Amino acid sequence: MKIINKTNLSYKEIGEIIDEIISTSKGNTNYVGKIEVGKVLYNGKPINITIRYLKKIVEWRFDYEK
Repeated sequence: MKIINKTNLSYKEIGEIIDEIISTSKGNTNYVGKIEVGKVLYNGKPINITIRYLKKIVEWRFDYEK
């Protein structure tokens, strides 16, 4: 797993967000090249999340909404 954090969230907060996303997406099919894009409201700030399923890792990117 690779985490790209372009926010000021701590890794504990990011871990909580990731855990919530994983627990709500059970049963979905994941494959190499799949890209998921979502938005979360965390502490009143909208955060864009991009999940890319690469050959050897899953990349999670967290950005503030522009």
